[in-house]
Parts: sequence; C-alpha cells; structure tokens
Amino acid sequence: MGMPVSRQFSEPVCLIIAGYDPSGGGGVLADLRAARACGVRAVAAVTAVTAQNTFEIARCTPVTTDMLQAELDLLARDFAFGAVKVGMIGNAELAGVIDEFLDTLPDEIPVVLDPVLNATAGMALFEADLLDRLIALFPRCALITPNLPELARLNGHPGDLSGPGIEEAARSLLTTGARAILVKGGHADGATVVDELFTIEGRTCYEHPRLHLPKIRGTGCFLSTAIACGLLSARPLPAAVSAARSLLMAHVGAAWFPGSHNGLLPDSPG
Repeated sequence: MGMPVSRQFSEPVCLIIAGYDPSGGGGVLADLRAARACGVRAVAAVTAVTAQNTFEIARCTPVTTDMLQAELDLLARDFAFGAVKVGMIGNAELAGVIDEFLDTLPDEIPVVLDPVLNATAGMALFEADLLDRLIALFPRCALITPNLPELARLNGHPGDLSGPGIEEAARSLLTTGARAILVKGGHADGATVVDELFTIEGRTCYEHPRLHLPKIRGTGCFLSTAIACGLLSARPLPAAVSAARSLLMAHVGAAWFPGSHNGLLPDSPG
C-alpha cells in the first residue's frame, strides 16, 4: 500500500507554539486545556522541553531549529489554521524560525503572542540581550500580552512600571508594528486587578477583584490561548479579551492545589 494522502481538516484549528511543562501548569498542556475549554480544536509545536514541577524548574532545553521547522511544516500540510498562539519560544534562533513561518501564513490569520521571558520559578527562558529578535515578531501579531515585568523588560526599563508609565510603555510597543497590547495587571498592588488593552484607537480597561489565593501557574498561557480561540471564532478583539478573562476567572476559582506549592488550573471549572 502507498502512503496515505494528507488532507486538511475543513474545521480551522488553533496552532499553539510553546514549551512543554511536564507538570501541566503552563506551556502547551495549559494551552490545550484552554482551547478545549473554548470548544476549539488545537495542535501544538513544542519549542522547548523543561524539567519542572509546580514550584521549581531545573532545566530548559530548546529543540533544534530543524526540529521546530519540521513540526511547523508538517502541521501546516495537514491542518487549516484559524489562529496562532505563540508562547515560550526558548531562544532567538527559534524566534527566527517562527518569524519565517508566520510570514508564510495569510495575513488574516490572527497571531497572539505571550512574550514569556522567565519561568514562574525565575529561570530565564529567552536571552536578555537578544530581545530584538522577539520584538521582530510583533508586526505579524494581532495582540501581545505582556505582564508588567515583561512590559518593562521589552522597553528596556530597569524598574517597575505604574500609572502613566504603563501606557507610555505599551504605546512604545505599538510603534514596533503590533496591532494591540494587552497589559496584564496581576503584578500590581491593590484590591482590583486591571488589565489594559491598548490599540492605536484607544484604551480599554478590564477589571476584577483581586482573589486572595496562593500563586496559580499557567494563567497567562490560558488567557492568551483563550483570546486566540476567540479571534478564531471571529469575535472582535475587545470581546475576545472579555470572554477569555471571564473563562479564566471561572477556572481560577476552581484551581487545583496538588501540594503546598503553586496551584494549577483545572480541566473544567465544574
């Protein structure tokens, strides 16, 4: 018998490009959980394999450029992409592979980039002196989702950002070509968490009361993937962000704490 003929699914899928966390807290396992919660099929290309649990990371080994290229090429031959979520990339060389790959996709396919720079436990996951290779991806992205420390680092800011400094930094990233920046405010102080969506047209704020829970891993992965799934379903960006935040909050409220350390998001909030 001959080799089977590859066929594209008629149903568009969300392509996830991110690292593998064996604990399931973050990375592609969290992304796939979010896509499933959104009712969207997803496939994943792995950029790096980590050795970690819910509270510490011991190793992070990026895949080779040839391996990532092969993953992406083979998925593209078999699936119709409706959206792309890019998470932890691993290094500047892999960022170059992703950049070239995204250039092969139609412009109407939305790309959401969560610029993961450090693990929750502190290990650097991208070269600090080569952030320009990461920023080079921004012109292809419909949305970038930095938290406050990531926003500061992407702007070369040495300290914490607050108040007017947040908007100034976000708008600086818009000049790189990104169409929108969602600044996640979870690292700020206060009884209310404020996420701010910046576009050329203006600013939209999303708020929720701060939950007094132990640290929960994977929330940024889940949120960015849920937004990408909303864009795949043709929701306008502000509505996709709002729906993704509501879905995340439902899962956070049912977080699983397997030990005395960081919590994990559940497969379903029920």
